[in-house]
Amino acid sequence: AALQANSLSVGRAARFHDRPTVTYIPLTGDKFVKALITPLTPEAIFSTIESGWPADAILFATLSRLNGLKNQEASTTGFSHADPRFLRAVELMGRIQAAGAVSLRALPDTERRFTTLITIHSKNIPQQTLEDSRELRQLLGLSPDATEFKLVAGSLAADDRELAIKPRSLLHILGIMAAQVEVPAEDVAQGRATPGLVDAEQQGPPLIRLARILSSKQKPADAYVMVEYRDHWFWIEDEDLKSKRTFAFMMMLFTLTDTGQQQGLPVLTIPTQ
Repeated sequence: AALQANSLSVGRAARFHDRPTVTYIPLTGDKFVKALITPLTPEAIFSTIESGWPADAILFATLSRLNGLKNQEASTTGFSHADPRFLRAVELMGRIQAAGAVSLRALPDTERRFTTLITIHSKNIPQQTLEDSRELRQLLGLSPDATEFKLVAGSLAADDRELAIKPRSLLHILGIMAAQVEVPAEDVAQGRATPGLVDAEQQGPPLIRLARILSSKQKPADAYVMVEYRDHWFWIEDEDLKSKRTFAFMMMLFTLTDTGQQQGLPVLTIPTQ
């Protein structure tokens, strides 16, 4: 055998090349479907916020309800507007987060399970943040005196010391984004797709987009991501920071839906010839 540069010859039987590839095997079958349709957990959502992602954007994308307040819904069957109090609540949560006045922690209970607590600080914070905190408590029906609130999954809170959220599943979020794609007029005319958000905006007040996905027969010159489908290009503009952030978050959501089983791990392949 002789070693030369990045290759190794072993007689005449095989040759090793130092050009390995990494292949990712995604979830498939029932595990993949379960990951898509299972709602995100409250802990996963608020851990994402705790790690620095903007609370207002994360809550708007992942929640159907917040302490009974309804979020905007968009699908192939139609659109419905968000409760203005929901939009205001997530805006306030984002401002409180930016001020460093909200945190997350888990405490064990008597049955050795963990209870997740949201802490809204009231000491050593700016006056504006205190006012935002008071308004948020009023909107969500939270105790004006408590600083810690139990985080639970559900449409309604049991009392004024609970923060009840109804998370969406990954499939639900993908469906909302799909309804917001700019659909080619000929596809609508031929019954291949529904008009989407553009048509809804022409018939009523503007709806809030998770992302703006454009379409054209011409390949875009400056796209962040793009795909060609049925002789049309669909893309997110490279200058659209909000849509780019949403796309990156959607990629991360596939990790949040992981069941913890060691499935679909990357495989290192070293080819021979």
